[in-house]
Amino acid sequence: AMYAVFHVTYAERSGRYDAVFFYVNHKYEEFARLPAKAMIGHTVRELFPFLGDDWYQDVKSAALDGKTVEGEFDSPLNGVHYRFTARQIIYPGYCAITCVEIPKVRERRRILIVDDVEMKREMLGDVLCDEYDISYACDGAEALDILHSQKGDISLVVLDLHMPNMTGWETMAQMQADEDLKSVPIIVLTVDHEAELECLKMGAMDFIPQPFPDVEIVRARIAKCIALSERN
Repeated sequence: AMYAVFHVTYAERSGRYDAVFFYVNHKYEEFARLPAKAMIGHTVRELFPFLGDDWYQDVKSAALDGKTVEGEFDSPLNGVHYRFTARQIIYPGYCAITCVEIPKVRERRRILIVDDVEMKREMLGDVLCDEYDISYACDGAEALDILHSQKGDISLVVLDLHMPNMTGWETMAQMQADEDLKSVPIIVLTVDHEAELECLKMGAMDFIPQPFPDVEIVRARIAKCIALSERN
């Protein structure tokens, strides 16, 4: 959780109460204009200029009237939505504000499974369809067509190496040579452990051995690769 303490004082010139910063948790730097150590002495409006009058009045009500108020706001500084609770602490004039980030609902990721054996494609798809949307290709050529037509929608490719028409090796080579596709993570399906090093050199992120290991291992490897790719 993120929190801050504000001291509300009366501003004679403006004839209104102003909330002056007293203390702030360093995590507040995520949506304040200044680093935490530089915030002392600044007003709420200076620190959080994007907050509206309603938010400011809530802080004042909590600090001076002892009310516990709740609300939400969006920070344009980091694009995050926050829920806050403001309440009086110690004695009138001091207010603690706790803010909790509300995570955005993430869209389901789409995985492309590329294998010439229909039963293997569907078996893997059945394991993953609860968590992901699934697309299928029977060889590398069809996979590349799908990747180009759904550019940006495919979060990961699960790729068999040994296929007719276009092998997994050829597919990886073409993906690495294409600026639009080279960043799409690849997990290789393989029974050939000696091929793993060469696949890594060609750009694969991980492997799923065949026959398939425990379902949770498959899911964990796919989730890890997608997370690492999106973080980078």
